[in-house]
Amino acid sequence: MKISFFQNKRQAFCLRLAFSFATCGWFTTALVAQEKSVRPGINDPFEKPTPSEFLERFEVESREIFAKRNEIVSAAKIKPGTIIADIGAGTGLFTRLLAKATGPKGKVIAVDIAQSFLDHIDSTCKAERLGNVSFQLCNQESCLLPPNSVDVAFVCDTYHHFEFPFKTAASIYKALKPDGKLILIDLHRTPGVSSDWAVKHVRADRETVEKEIATCGFVPSETPDIGLKENYFIAYRKSDSDSSPSLSTTIKQAMEVFVAKNDVAGVVTMVATPDSTLHLEAVGYADLERKSPMKVDSIHWIASMSKPVTAACMMMLVDEGKVALSDPISKYLPEMANLKTSAGQPVTISILQLLNHTSGMSEIPNGGAYTSATLAIAADKYAKLPVLFEPGSKWQYSQTSINTAARIVEVVSGKSFDAFVEERICKPLGMRDTTFYLSDLQMARLAKSYSKTPEGTLKESPIGLLAGKQPTDRQRLPAANGGLFSTANDYALFCQMLLNDGMHNGNRILSEESVRRMRTPTTGDLKTGFTTGNAWGIGCCIVREPQGVSKELSTGTFGHGGAFGTQAWIDPVRKRAYILMLQRANFPNSDDSEIRKEFQRLAVDSK
Repeated sequence: MKISFFQNKRQAFCLRLAFSFATCGWFTTALVAQEKSVRPGINDPFEKPTPSEFLERFEVESREIFAKRNEIVSAAKIKPGTIIADIGAGTGLFTRLLAKATGPKGKVIAVDIAQSFLDHIDSTCKAERLGNVSFQLCNQESCLLPPNSVDVAFVCDTYHHFEFPFKTAASIYKALKPDGKLILIDLHRTPGVSSDWAVKHVRADRETVEKEIATCGFVPSETPDIGLKENYFIAYRKSDSDSSPSLSTTIKQAMEVFVAKNDVAGVVTMVATPDSTLHLEAVGYADLERKSPMKVDSIHWIASMSKPVTAACMMMLVDEGKVALSDPISKYLPEMANLKTSAGQPVTISILQLLNHTSGMSEIPNGGAYTSATLAIAADKYAKLPVLFEPGSKWQYSQTSINTAARIVEVVSGKSFDAFVEERICKPLGMRDTTFYLSDLQMARLAKSYSKTPEGTLKESPIGLLAGKQPTDRQRLPAANGGLFSTANDYALFCQMLLNDGMHNGNRILSEESVRRMRTPTTGDLKTGFTTGNAWGIGCCIVREPQGVSKELSTGTFGHGGAFGTQAWIDPVRKRAYILMLQRANFPNSDDSEIRKEFQRLAVDSK
């Protein structure tokens, strides 16, 4: 059956009008907002593909773009150091070729709707020792790349699979830098000339595709002749009428002031909605001595931003009926059955009291907990300490409590806590750079930590929680209270899941009820937190009365900061997440820093 994009005259008229006003932002925005699927189910075969099956179809000489792969890459004119998004990367044929073309100073982002394809590309790139490839799991409507983040968007044999062509093309346009270009290679659809398969399979002919692309603000710049017969090749640039979002410019300029004052060496800022990125920018340095620039994918020690992740792990067990927040911790950890106050009074601590810091559990002095090889060993040490007050009567921030909660996750799940986080949080969300233990490749992207000296300079500072060990050393416990490393993009995925009430790309990670409980105050009238106006939920601080550093945030905003200044706050009213990544060791109060206040002010004020 012949399939046309135009279902009636009204649609045809709309597209002609759109084409006439291709650079009118208001029209494109309205068109994108109202777009419906042009072919529902077109990508069903790619929901859970088996890469080996597609290798037999995609990477064969009988397929024209495979036979012409080297000519295509050459015609794309990739310069060394280019940042390229391979949209619809599939088996990674062009991902690998583009990675070689851009070289070690560049980067290729493999973008696909199928996690199995990304995993396959990851393994093949490792086999070829290509260390300049990263991955982005996208959805049917957006490439989910940050604004102004890529130089080239490469779309080969993929456009006809865009179920929402205007939305997807608009997301690509947004992801490209002002001078970025789009490389489009797709199949001809010409009845009587194209194969019967192509006529049936491909949604729109070249003329229609060109109009759609133009509607989203692209201008054709080149049509290289490389001898393609079944496909066409068009290079586009962004329209000259495009202007960069003021949000990124404003925040970047403000952050550069903090770098210039030596308040921080470098910083990554990010603003995310439930399904997109409004802003992502890096300024300053990841390594002052080497003058290595901070990058958006620089890895940071996120310290106590690990705590909400720990809470989410516990709530997964609650969802499964394996634990209840009211359960006494001794039910799972017998060594905790004889806990007493310093006065010798027996006490019972609940799981909830671990997660909202009302347990009264003592800390092991001088960082002694972090010399333990496992959480089990640490828990045995915790059990021998006195409880400081009657559980539930007072709020006192407790590292011991969070690590004890993680030990319960281990006992109930039968897995080490790091394995549980990887399998139940990181892998489903696509958080590839979030881990307790960095690989050697990840270590190369770790931003160094600094303290500000009395003279106003920055001096490198160690991460005390590592107890003298390296971030790559696995012979240390997975410290649930603050042991995770992550990137802005990775942590945004976690925040977006919470903004979406526990959903991610159509998959349920947490129940809606568990997310609601995480962000609901559990501490009554107790004074909580390191700034005023807060309550505590489950593993999260909650802004109850916005004031001071939280003044710009909505009531009910929840999240957590980290010891070295990292911050992540999720605003369920505005439907935004604000993420700040930096490595400054000696803020007087890392939750009350001027850089956090200024970032949030600018991010919230933006429209």
